[in-house]
Amino acid sequence: MPCSYRVLLGLLRFPPAANAGSLPPCTREEVVQCAKDQGVAALAYDRLKTRGPGDGDAQDYILGLKPFVLKQAWLNVQRYQDLALVLGELDRARIPALVLKGGYLAVAVYGDPALRHMDDVDLLVPEDQINAAFRRLSRFTGEAAADSPSGLSEFHDAAVLVGRTGFELHWALESAASGFAIDTPALFRRARVFAPVPGLEARTLSPEDMLLHLCLHTGYHHGRTPFSTGLRSLMDLALLLEGEAQALDWNVVAARAGNWGMRRIAWLVLKLAARLLGSQDASRHLDVAVPPEGAEAHLMTAADLLLSTHYDDLEQTYPSVAQVQCRRDWVGGGRTHTLASALWPSRADLANLYPRFTGRYGVPAAYLPRWWDCLGEYARYRLSREPETRRLRHLENRRAAMLAWLRAGSEARTR
Repeated sequence: MPCSYRVLLGLLRFPPAANAGSLPPCTREEVVQCAKDQGVAALAYDRLKTRGPGDGDAQDYILGLKPFVLKQAWLNVQRYQDLALVLGELDRARIPALVLKGGYLAVAVYGDPALRHMDDVDLLVPEDQINAAFRRLSRFTGEAAADSPSGLSEFHDAAVLVGRTGFELHWALESAASGFAIDTPALFRRARVFAPVPGLEARTLSPEDMLLHLCLHTGYHHGRTPFSTGLRSLMDLALLLEGEAQALDWNVVAARAGNWGMRRIAWLVLKLAARLLGSQDASRHLDVAVPPEGAEAHLMTAADLLLSTHYDDLEQTYPSVAQVQCRRDWVGGGRTHTLASALWPSRADLANLYPRFTGRYGVPAAYLPRWWDCLGEYARYRLSREPETRRLRHLENRRAAMLAWLRAGSEARTR
């Protein structure tokens, strides 16, 4: 494990008092970049400040992180101002909305909005009102109101930019094709109230639904890139468990995880948070107390995916292979469709991939070099003995086995 990851894990472990030991020697640039990539720069900065001026390495890391942290704090202030505008607009239109993930966690769980990195704000809106919500928010962009773009996702819209913040409108937590049996209307019935800013009332998921959604987002991530969300997602869970332990009904969590078809996912994510961060091992509350054969191996795979740049490395080295394998239907029965999408891209995509060829011979002829490139790339991926390719191939095989195990748990859900 690179020293930058060891530094972060040393800082973020629970309880915070356990972080008083010496940190591994590492360059400032490595630690700062890793903290930013993992989405925990502000939290690491906050933990480092408690170590005192005598810790030279800590002070060096603080200097490196401080500019990024100050910028993030300023951006988050802007995001909550924009959130107040959006929630007010939806409320006037009588469109219910639930604030998901970071929009709730930053103020209610982290305790300081500056500590939680947010790229955008996710809102859950009833599916039959998604177009109305999109039209209302389009007013802030200065463009003509229109229905939401179709075909972009199976469960969420394109982000609408309001002020400095992108708002992603969801009508479900996961696509219907994923196999998870999540009752979206029930999420609204169980919702609770919180105050994202003083004087503003908003709603979010119940504690049990919030926990399971965080597990689903971390451990499944739409089936394409599980455990790609970094240490930030594990910190979300660890802090939620620490701050809302009394509000969680574990009998409800276990039953609902089974009903949704994600008991194995929840077990794997909660077990990983306990192992890497020292948070309470909440996986014991689930009905996977004695995991099936191979579950320990899947836990190690999850850790390797979370603490690496595997998906980026695969995309950069073997883009066509990544296009095929990092799709939900690669492990779940839709291989023919997945392969076809790689071998027969749209004409627009083909023109972008082979501009000179299409300009000279026309777009249809460009399928020939596309097929040749895909065949050559796949042959290199399967046959190369280079250490980096072997590492990618080995982790991809483990990832596919883990996804198949998780999906098998979804298919065997209790009702």
